Amino acid sequence: MTNEELIKKAESILNPYKTNDGRLFGDVAAALISEKGILYTGVCVDTASWGLCAERSAIAAMITGKEYKIKKILAVWKDEKNGKLYVLPPCGTCREFIRRADEGNLETEVILGRDKVVKLKELLPYYEWPKPLD
Repeated sequence: MTNEELIKKAESILNPYKTNDGRLFGDVAAALISEKGILYTGVCVDTASWGLCAERSAIAAMITGKEYKIKKILAVWKDEKNGKLYVLPPCGTCREFIRRADEGNLETEVILGRDKVVKLKELLPYYEWPKPLD
C-alpha cells in the first residue's frame, strides 16, 4: 500500500463528533500497516478523565489481531474551517507506545506527509537506557 493510499484510508474514517460536554471524538484518524501487511485503523477518543490518540487506537486493534510489529503508520486531521487535510506526527506518548509494542518498531516508517517518511528511531532518538555517571 502506498503512502497516499494509507492517507486516504485514514481520511475515510474521520468522523468528528462533539459530546454535550464539549469533548471531541474521531477528529483524528490513524492507519497502520502491520508487518503481515494487514491494515488497522483507529480514531481519537477524548474524555474528561482519559484520552486515547488515534495511533494508539489503531495499535490496540492490531494487538487485538495478535500482531505487534508495525511497518507503516500515520495520523490525519482535517481542518473543518478550510477543509485541508494534515498528516500529524505522533505525540511522545504514541512514539513510546509504538516502541513498547515491539522493539523492532524502532524501524517503523512514520509517514509525515505524501513524500516525507522517517523511522521511529529518528523521532525517538534517546530511546536507549543511559549509561551510569562516572
